[in-house]
Amino acid sequence: MKIMMTIYATTFGEMLRALRLHANLTQSELGQATGYSPALISRLESNARCPDIDMLYQRFVPALQLEVDSTDAQRLIALAHQHRLAQVMGPPPPPPRAELSTAIMLMLVLKVMESERILQ
Repeated sequence: MKIMMTIYATTFGEMLRALRLHANLTQSELGQATGYSPALISRLESNARCPDIDMLYQRFVPALQLEVDSTDAQRLIALAHQHRLAQVMGPPPPPPRAELSTAIMLMLVLKVMESERILQ
């Protein structure tokens, strides 16, 4: 009987590492089971390399002792898709700078004050 667990990972690499550790595999052992080098496993786990989705289904899911339709396997695949999309789209734009937001707010306050003065 397999013990079910939920892994909360935000990146493909985190999820792969957590699943590998849960399966009690070293990077070398996972590499042997999938036909990849330990160096490539390390790059995948550090998100330095983009995973091939077909290889995840064919080699990694069985090597990690997962069922294809399990929550963990589907999460791993979803994070892999997200990782590949991020590679294509590039990093998300940075959030607006606080100084800019403050300056815009100050301009709005001054406009309101000016319009109130005109109305009086």
